[in-house]
Amino acid sequence: MLIERSAKTNRKQHAPDWICRRGVELLGELGIDCAAKLGDAYDGLTFHSSDLTKTAQSAATTPPAWRIDYPQFTAHLHQLAREAGIEVVHSSPARRIELREEQVCVELEEGDPLEGSFLLLADGAGRTLCSPGGHPAVLSSVSPKTPGRWFATLELPAPSRGRDPRDGHLHWLLGLDRQQACCLWWWEGSTVIVSLFAAGTGDSVNKLLCATANKLVGAGLIASKDAIDPAAVMLRPAPARSALEIDSHVNKRCLVIGDAGGFIGEISGQGIFAGVWSARIAVDAVIAAASSVHPQDQLRDFSTTWRSDMADYLRPPNTDMHFLLPLIFSNRQMADRMAAAFWEGQNI
Repeated sequence: MLIERSAKTNRKQHAPDWICRRGVELLGELGIDCAAKLGDAYDGLTFHSSDLTKTAQSAATTPPAWRIDYPQFTAHLHQLAREAGIEVVHSSPARRIELREEQVCVELEEGDPLEGSFLLLADGAGRTLCSPGGHPAVLSSVSPKTPGRWFATLELPAPSRGRDPRDGHLHWLLGLDRQQACCLWWWEGSTVIVSLFAAGTGDSVNKLLCATANKLVGAGLIASKDAIDPAAVMLRPAPARSALEIDSHVNKRCLVIGDAGGFIGEISGQGIFAGVWSARIAVDAVIAAASSVHPQDQLRDFSTTWRSDMADYLRPPNTDMHFLLPLIFSNRQMADRMAAAFWEGQNI
């Protein structure tokens, strides 16, 4: 059973996004064909210095990633789940979780509680699992005034006339701040998408995105037919900590995966591939636990397995990126290595 609070809604829940090649390949290994839901492929990565005076490019011979319409992409996955016999519950969000010795009970805001043998918790970075009195509960979403890490995204329709700098690259503004904020932009048709992954409150990240977008417009790197409007920015919380910094992802008959477990690429902020990867490992652990005399002991293997398999991808760069920036703009090999770290999670 899939309890999905946004599985059926007319409200836009997620800004345009992208999925890397390894993510598409992993879905294919799981028997999930998403080719029809992929948008245009990127054909490279262009780096920009923080003062916008320098650029470097790394072209790709095979597509490193694809643009996606996130609601359409997830709707496709929901449909495949239904076809596989999975019941998708979207009429009422989960309010409380009770982890028992033999089963898990999920209380909904409306309707009867649901019970199951195991729970994979993937409720996103914006909701928190806590344990008051030994009874974990799903709490409300965080406020934009909450410090942490946030994604801010802005869609800017281009003017009908004037310079059109569209290309097939994803653009990355380096050195925006000392906290390694990741500012990206790319084109989808006549619309430019500007996305920022940064530390701070949601409000401060929103402000930084708008200031950066105005800077890009002023430099002629992007164009917009309207003034930058902070109210048009889509905000969503990012995991406050990497999975590598979280002590445990294992609770009673419960494994925490995806954004909820901090499974995102630390350089790019990309979470779709890491989320699917963590889910695949978790499912294997649950299958083993279901046939075990001591299921909880079997579930604990999840921590060992994901750390062994995913640590290199999740680990941040082992050097201060500010020292690398001059090399990226003067050395093509370093630019290619930086691009590989972005797309594939390879070590710089």
